Amino acid sequence: MTAILGAARAGLGFGLLRESACEADLQADRLVRVLPEWQSEESQFYIVFTTARGMPRAVRVLIDFLVEKSRHH
Repeated sequence: MTAILGAARAGLGFGLLRESACEADLQADRLVRVLPEWQSEESQFYIVFTTARGMPRAVRVLIDFLVEKSRHH
């Protein structure tokens, strides 16, 4: 999300962002809403890590929680 917002701020194109992530930029006219009538129907997230070996148990529990929650929405 940060990379997409940074690219949009730099004028490199446009991206699909949560309104809460770019609200201040929209209000300050640093960004412009391109398709105001369109909304994404689906949300995706990615979890990136180098290896599961040596992963702290708390991280594994968080990943499992996020996967389970995403299945119910």
